[in-house]
Amino acid sequence: MDPETETNDYPDNGTLDDLSRTCMGDEKGFRGRLAGLERGQNEAGENGIHATYNIVPDDKPFPKKKLFFFDITNASADEVKDLTVKQLALKHPLAFPDADAAEVFLQKKEAVVAVFREG
Repeated sequence: MDPETETNDYPDNGTLDDLSRTCMGDEKGFRGRLAGLERGQNEAGENGIHATYNIVPDDKPFPKKKLFFFDITNASADEVKDLTVKQLALKHPLAFPDADAAEVFLQKKEAVVAVFREG
């Protein structure tokens, strides 16, 4: 059975810190884990970020887990690998599949972020 999901759209003009705070707040508000981030457009054709959350059922525990966001837009493949190895050593797994190459907008520019979760 697929998990229940909730989605939210964010504007394209935020910073990395804005995205991090918003996603962590929405995890708490939706009682769900961030499951994906992608670039998108709303019905008016405005750029934005589409976030998906997997809802945790009320009968399941929902411990608060911090998210760690990194702007890897201009990082080399080796730098991304080094970041991933370091985060995994800190027991911070990827927040969702392909979270080491999430395509978003930051300050109205196309960007790529990596998202890890506290273990």
